[in-house]
Amino acid sequence: MNRPRYDLTDGRLGTHIWRLSSAMGWGILAQNAVQFTDMWFIARLGHDALAAVSFTLPATMLLFYLVLAMSSGMTSAIARASGGRRHEHAARTVSAGIIAGGLIGVLMGAVAYMLMGVAFPAMGVPGAMMPVIEPFMRVWLCGLPFLSVLIVANAGGRGMGESRLPAYVMLLIAAVNLALDPVLIYGLFGLPRMGMTGAALATLLAYVCGMVAALVVAGRHMHLIRFATLRNGPKTRRALATWFKVVIPAAVAYAIEPFAAGILTAIVARAGLDAVAAFGVASRIEGIALIMLMALWGAVTPLTGQNWAARKYDRVVRTIELASIVNGLFCIAFALAMWVFAKPIVGLFSQVPATLALATVYLRIVPVSYVGFGATGVIGAALNGTGRGHFYLVVNLFRVATLLAFAVAGTFYGGFTGFAIGIGAANLLAALAVVVWARRVFLARVPASR
Repeated sequence: MNRPRYDLTDGRLGTHIWRLSSAMGWGILAQNAVQFTDMWFIARLGHDALAAVSFTLPATMLLFYLVLAMSSGMTSAIARASGGRRHEHAARTVSAGIIAGGLIGVLMGAVAYMLMGVAFPAMGVPGAMMPVIEPFMRVWLCGLPFLSVLIVANAGGRGMGESRLPAYVMLLIAAVNLALDPVLIYGLFGLPRMGMTGAALATLLAYVCGMVAALVVAGRHMHLIRFATLRNGPKTRRALATWFKVVIPAAVAYAIEPFAAGILTAIVARAGLDAVAAFGVASRIEGIALIMLMALWGAVTPLTGQNWAARKYDRVVRTIELASIVNGLFCIAFALAMWVFAKPIVGLFSQVPATLALATVYLRIVPVSYVGFGATGVIGAALNGTGRGHFYLVVNLFRVATLLAFAVAGTFYGGFTGFAIGIGAANLLAALAVVVWARRVFLARVPASR
């Protein structure tokens, strides 16, 4: 095959990490902007509407995490195909993945639709809110197939080393959603006022636009969509198997996250409502650091995947080392910033004295451990990139189990402060164990580069 659009098996690794992670950061910000925009406009409808859309967040986030698993699998599969100079296999994988992703999106939407009447009451949603939530979810779920296809197509481009165009696709989605939200929610320009359902429709239409753009990028610019390659049944099945080998464990690993967040909220609730509010505020501020870390992890996957397939194992190891250094520098800077500015930043979200004090304590303790959390993520991204999704699942399960155990113990012995110390200690301990394991089991078995 021709050399990849951006050959990650050659050139300065630091430059590749910067280029990939910066573009990934913009893409993640754009995706978060969609949710933020919806919440901001819906909040203007009143407290009940804001509460109703808040009840939908656990469900929509779980489904979005499952879609992200398809993205991780595709980036890994295409990176390894690209590094091995197997363009036909890459095109076959993306072409099959687009079809399979769309079908999986339809299936997830159908299952979620059938479970709505049971799931939301089980989550404590008042019956009076269901007539507002159900129309919103029906429209939002219709967007899942489009979201799945665009995410899979975008991931194929990232696997080839192209990070800029996929980021533009995500920015397009955010822009379309921003333009349509006020029109459909409030009924501007003579259109009917749709309220919350208008926000869901705006998101659906934004996903349709994003899907078209992603398909154009993957097909016309990256030459990754060639449905004729699917005529070879055995090779198509092998391509899908390579994809699902990462998708399935990633889906389980990602699905754990919203459940873990719910359990942490239940744990901290023992310290009182002020503690719950403080944890909620601190978690939103933590999201700033998480965006940067996710962008870094997103750079590690295609880098390790391409170089692993090219048998340039020294570059795989060096990628992990460089990413760990970048992670450490960023996390230390963020922790120092939180130590100095935590109180005024929390004050932007809440002026309740107890909430302000507790959230400040949390943000002065937990960010110190982000070095460990980020290091675990770097190793997990490398495992995904090299096709070892089952190891990534084990790493994530270990991290979450350690986190919950230490959070329970910390809350029992020290209330909210103990809760924060427990989370910090868990992040560092889990990272230490994962790094030791990676050095002795994963990296120790990496053969010498040819």
